[in-house]
This record gives sequence, structure tokens and C-alpha cells, in this order.
Amino acid sequence: ASNENLCEWRKGQENQKNRLLFRPLMTLNTMVKYGRVELLSHPVCLQYLRMKWTSYGFMFYAVNLTAYSLFIGALTAVTAGLAPSVNGSGNHQNGDENKSGDDDDTEKIVLYLEPYKTRSAITTIIMVYIAIFIVINMFKEILQIYEQRLAYIFNSVNYTEWTLYLTSAAFVFPLFFGDLSSVHWQCATVAVFLAWFNLLLYFQQLSAIGIYVVMFLRILSTVIRVIAVFSVLVIAFGLTFHILLYYDESAGFYNPFISTVHTVLAMLTGWEFSEIYVIPFHKGVLPYTFLNFFFLILFVILMPILFVNLLIGLAVGDIEMILKDAKLRRLAMQVEYHTDLEERLPSWLLSRVDKLSVTIYPNRPYAPGFIGKMLGALKLMRTMLNSSAHMSDASDTIESRQAAANDALFEEIGKTKKRLRDVQTQLDKQYDLLRLMVQKMEIVSEADQFDEGEEREPLMTLMGSPTNGFFESPKSLWHQDSMPSRRRHSHPHTLLFTR
Repeated sequence: ASNENLCEWRKGQENQKNRLLFRPLMTLNTMVKYGRVELLSHPVCLQYLRMKWTSYGFMFYAVNLTAYSLFIGALTAVTAGLAPSVNGSGNHQNGDENKSGDDDDTEKIVLYLEPYKTRSAITTIIMVYIAIFIVINMFKEILQIYEQRLAYIFNSVNYTEWTLYLTSAAFVFPLFFGDLSSVHWQCATVAVFLAWFNLLLYFQQLSAIGIYVVMFLRILSTVIRVIAVFSVLVIAFGLTFHILLYYDESAGFYNPFISTVHTVLAMLTGWEFSEIYVIPFHKGVLPYTFLNFFFLILFVILMPILFVNLLIGLAVGDIEMILKDAKLRRLAMQVEYHTDLEERLPSWLLSRVDKLSVTIYPNRPYAPGFIGKMLGALKLMRTMLNSSAHMSDASDTIESRQAAANDALFEEIGKTKKRLRDVQTQLDKQYDLLRLMVQKMEIVSEADQFDEGEEREPLMTLMGSPTNGFFESPKSLWHQDSMPSRRRHSHPHTLLFTR
């Protein structure tokens, strides 16, 4: 009985371990892990993901997208509907005070908001919805930190979302008390931009336009890395032009920061050459003429010509690899999305919405009548386009593999030829060394001992060729034994080297 209990306990431990190791969509996650784009693009895998999407994925996606769209609309409506007074203008401060304020600190902007009693009920409801949305999503981000732990830090999207929620909270919550300052207004600016930018990330899940969003983000990351590296040159030219053109405030180089920004804009849009250089040069007020024109020419060569073309080449030069990587990323996001949903959803709900098999009727119309025929024709066209794209991708993959195999074969043939040349060189050296040894030892070959009238064999046959050397083979030994006795015993002190 104790043995039976022990066996049952071990089985229970193994089942529990298998449950812990099990993860939904393990096969697709393995394909994503090893970057198997061809397997993920197989019609069976695509149909399986489409089945998951139509069963429950699209429903949750539509709910999230609707809630987020309402948040964007509410945030945009609140910021666009506010009409704060700047620097106390209106009935709160007079013009003299504004002038004195501008003289004291030109960068200080004071916003005055009307009392919250004048706010309408619809605006209040919109603000309440924004506040609830922010609080819920903050709790969701905290839950993701607990689940993902270290992986959460390396995802740049999380920083965008946190910045969005914090700036939105810093803008909306003070509005309930009728408080609005320049800091809150700046937070509203950042929040509105990030809200609309984050909407672009929601489109990655859509099959029609998601791949373009993924390609855009891939190119954006490449451009950011390149700009981060070459920003040293931008700062160098900005400070250089600030030193050389400091005298002219209208040129935009009187401040190091403004000079650097002006340098970036000049790199993209061009210089105001006549106003900055030509007119001061004719008036004789352009200082350091040689250095000014030297650094201007150097800037034109390095930045607009080299740097901008480098960015364009990195962005669109390897578009095939970017497209392939975008396909993998989009499919990986779909697999990760369905995996997270199946891990969080209860089993009873998955058992109702999930399907064990799918039957496809390619010729069945979507709707009866003319509309159904039109939709069927559109579906057929889309299927033909997808199949042609899949066939082109497959042919490109086969051609790339064949090219790689041919390159490897040519490389091995080249290595073999090189080894054969090395062996031939070593044999030639050994042959020359043996000939020198024969000459130094004054060894006479049999070719020198022939009597007149006897047929001579070629010297290379007796001495051996450079390739074969001086080693005797069975054929040469038989040839030596079959020689006449007169030739073998006429010169007993002669050494015979034959092949």
C-alpha cells in the first residue's frame, strides 16, 4: 500500500510539473523563439491564428481599442475646449503688469483658468472617464511589472505608456479643482502627443496595416541609433558656428543651444547663405572669413551629403530584410497576444469560444445575391495576391538558399585547390632536395652506364618525376629483376635509383 501511495504521489508530482511547464501555443512560441518565418507563414499556422483571432482575440482587441479611442477623444476634447488666459490677460491683470512681467522673465508664462463652476456637466463626465482610465491602466502596468519582472524594463513601449499616464494625470486631476499652470499645460501637450502616437501601436495587431507599422518602428529605431552616434558631429558644428557667427543675433547663432538647433535645420532645409555670409562679406563685417567658409564647406560635405544619404540608405536600403523581420515581428506579436489571453482567461470561457477544428468553404459566398458575389470576388483576388506573395517569398527563399549553397561549394573548391597547390609545392621542394643530395654524393644513375647502341630510357623515368619522387614501386622492382645479368653485375659499386 505504501508503494502504491508513493507511485500515486510521484504521478501527481509529474502531472503538476507538466502543468507548470505547459504554456499555450507552445509550438508557435517555439517557432517564434527560433525565428522560423517560413513555418509561421505556412497556411496552416496562419489559419490557426486567424481562428484564434476570430474566436476571441478580435473581441478583446475591439474592447481595448474602443476604450482607448474614447480616452483619446476625451483628452483631445478637454485640451481643445480649454481657453486659458496667458500672463493674466483679460480682467485679472492690466497691460502694465504684463509688460513688467515680460521684462522680468520672458520665459515665464502664467495661465489662468476660469472657475470650475462654469464647467459643463459633459466636460466633467469626460474628465471623470479620463481619470478612471488612467487609474485602471496604472494598476494594469503595476500588474505587468509583477508578472514580467526584468523583461518589463527592456520594453520601450512601457516607458511610453507610463509617460502618457503620468502626464495625463498631472493635467487632468488639477482641473477638478480649477487649477491650471504652465507645467500642467506642458503635461497636456506631451500627453496628447503620446496618446495619438500610442494609437499607432494598437494598429500592429491588424493584419492589413500592422506590417507597415512594424516596419515604421523598425526604421525609426535604426534612425534613432544612427542619430545618437552622429549627434557628436551636430554638436561640434553647432558650437563652431556659434563661435564664428556670434556677432549676428538675427542669424540664429547667438546661443549654443539655438546654434545647434539651427545647424540641424540647416542640414535638412539648407542655409540662408546670402543673409548669413554674402551680405556681411560684401559689407566687410564677416569675421574670420577663411574659417567661416572652410567650416561651411566641411559641413556641407559631411552632414547634408554623407550623413543624410547614410540615413536614407539605412532606412530603405535593405528593405527586403526589414520586410522579412516585420513579418516575423507581427506574427510574433499575434502569438504573444493569444498566449497572454489564454493564460489569463478562465478555462470555461476558452472551452466555449475555442475550436478544435475549422472547416473552410472557399466557394461559399459571404451573402446571397450580388453583394455575396462581389465579396467572393474580392476574397478570391485577395487569396490570389496572398498566394502570389507567398510563392514569391518561397522562391526568394529557395534562390537565397541555393546561392548560399553555391557560395559554400565554391569556397570549398577554392580551399581544395589551395591545398593541392601546397602539396605540389612541397613535392617539388623534396624533389629538388633529393637531386642536390644525389649530386653532392656523386651518385651515378644507370642512365650513365649504358653501352653504345643500347636503348636508353628517359632520364626522368630513371630518376623519378617531381611528383612521384625516388621511392621504388613493385613495378620498378620487377623491372630491375628482369634486367640482364651483365647489366646488373657489370658495375657492382653503382647505386641504381629507379622508380
